[in-house]
Amino acid sequence: MFKHAKVTQKIFLNETTVELTLESLSFEFKTGQYITIKVGQDPESGKDVYRAYSIASAYTAEDHSFQLMVKQVPSGIGSTYLCQTLQEGDTIEFMGPMGHFIFNPEEIGNKDILMISTGAGFAPMKAFSEEVIQSGMQNSVKHIIGTRAVADMFYGHMLETLPENFDVIQCVSDPAQEDYDGYRGRVTEYIEHMLRDPGNTIVYICGNPAMVESVEQTLLEK
Repeated sequence: MFKHAKVTQKIFLNETTVELTLESLSFEFKTGQYITIKVGQDPESGKDVYRAYSIASAYTAEDHSFQLMVKQVPSGIGSTYLCQTLQEGDTIEFMGPMGHFIFNPEEIGNKDILMISTGAGFAPMKAFSEEVIQSGMQNSVKHIIGTRAVADMFYGHMLETLPENFDVIQCVSDPAQEDYDGYRGRVTEYIEHMLRDPGNTIVYICGNPAMVESVEQTLLEK
């Protein structure tokens, strides 16, 4: 069954990534879930096309809005619709919520939290971070964020103003970024530095499949 949500704000986080704020009075979800959006029709078959996107905000019962973070993919029908065609005031049709990649404070308890993300995989991690802050959790939260280039970075102000229990590394993997004096390399290179107590840490990973596989292999070796 389809639900509807109105776009109340659209912000370009960088040249290829958009943050959409949507409002839906009847929509409830758990932090970390995703929705499936009707993004258009296949030009050949004429059938409706759907794409799944993680919700990029924590759930609050008092607020009827939620956010999506979408990266433009060349020739991608879903990202083109959301990043280019869709405008403030428009309405989307979607199904959900779906998924079991959920942030559960009771399950976490007093454990440390390590989040590792690349690209649009940052979306659920942003939601998790908001949940930590809103619920007043004092757990140690470390986040390794990977982007290809400096131009791909986003949410700089948010990352700079996180509470003291957060520690963030944002690394750039493209060696051609000569003028960048921050962290360089791939996210796996910083796991040992950020993972202080493996036996007392819950790890969340989201990003491209190759990164996820590489991180899982690195963690298994710890």
